Amino acid sequence: MIRTLEQHLANWIKGELDLLVADSPLFPTVKVAAGSDSPQPGNGQVGVQVTALTLAPVAENRDLGPAPVTTDDWFRARAGLRLRFAGSGDPVEGDPPDLVVTPGTGEFHRVDLVALAVLARLRQRPVPGPDGAEGGAIGPAGSAEAVAGTRRTKLTWQDIQVGEATVAEQGNSRAWEIPATALITFRLSPRPLEGGRILSVAIERDGQETVVVEAGEGGDG
Repeated sequence: MIRTLEQHLANWIKGELDLLVADSPLFPTVKVAAGSDSPQPGNGQVGVQVTALTLAPVAENRDLGPAPVTTDDWFRARAGLRLRFAGSGDPVEGDPPDLVVTPGTGEFHRVDLVALAVLARLRQRPVPGPDGAEGGAIGPAGSAEAVAGTRRTKLTWQDIQVGEATVAEQGNSRAWEIPATALITFRLSPRPLEGGRILSVAIERDGQETVVVEAGEGGDG
């Protein structure tokens, strides 16, 4: 499920940048990869790689006493991530024709622009609801769920925070590495049996034997 977090975040970054590409020739096409896979960007493209590196458990708040006993097992942690952006080290010089780069102000690299744009958009933003109320949030938060047999698992992630970025050049390649963290919650819970729980079995004897079964609601079907 951690790989799902990596892939979701990589796809979210690509989706945000694809919107910018459609709006402006400033932004190059990106190739994304998750985990240990390396992106293979083409000429003029930027590669984006998202990798989960660590899990640091979040301490429980015991100020109000021990947590209540529930049917769910859960685990909260800060996932340590690495965002990597790599592209050509050659400066852009006003190509295509409608791309204007102000001369005399230094070199312009598209990989820099991609990394900075992602840093600017990598946050959750409230969505306006009716009468100005907040109707939820948009951003890189997400979840993944799996159900099989009598068990259900669910992983949610939110609160993406970025750390200090570093920039390096090697040969004709320029790369950004940005540490980030995400707050994750993993839950392991029983899956209700098909049809719900049996609440009662009544036997009526009125000339014949009748068995009445009342099933509880909430079955998965």
